[in-house]
Amino acid sequence: MKKYFPVIALAAAAYGVVIWLRRKATAGQNLRYEIADIAIDIPKIIESRFARIYFNTKLRLINDESVSVNVKQVDLNANIGNRTLGKILSNTPFKVAARSSQIVRFETSFSSGQIVLYIIDLIRNGLAFNDPISVDGYILTDLGRVEVNYTKNPSGGVTGKHILNNTQGNC
Repeated sequence: MKKYFPVIALAAAAYGVVIWLRRKATAGQNLRYEIADIAIDIPKIIESRFARIYFNTKLRLINDESVSVNVKQVDLNANIGNRTLGKILSNTPFKVAARSSQIVRFETSFSSGQIVLYIIDLIRNGLAFNDPISVDGYILTDLGRVEVNYTKNPSGGVTGKHILNNTQGNC
């Protein structure tokens, strides 16, 4: 029996690794997100002499699984209608612990010239603010990619889609 012990130990270890990888993959696929807050940073705007519009976006990442998720990169675009206002990019890795949520704050900016073009569009269209505000892009984890597609309609309705590796789920 002693001669089979290394083989049994190796098989048990391999089984443990497979179970852990399945849990890790499930956690990466089931990572949820919510836009917690989007706020304009007035002091930075004044400091830049209104050349750039600075804003902070808080993203809440929710992990309901029993293992942590390592986030490698966040790449999001902020849009109004068909016009991209700014890009939210973070290459700083962080971890969302098991069965917890974490709020991540991103600072970003865009040229004030882009907002001027949007205001001109508003004036041409009769000052009607009907274009949806959207954030889209992806969150890259250690075992996959979570697609982000969040839209807020100015009429008050909020819609969101959470697309994971080409399969849709609820946010």
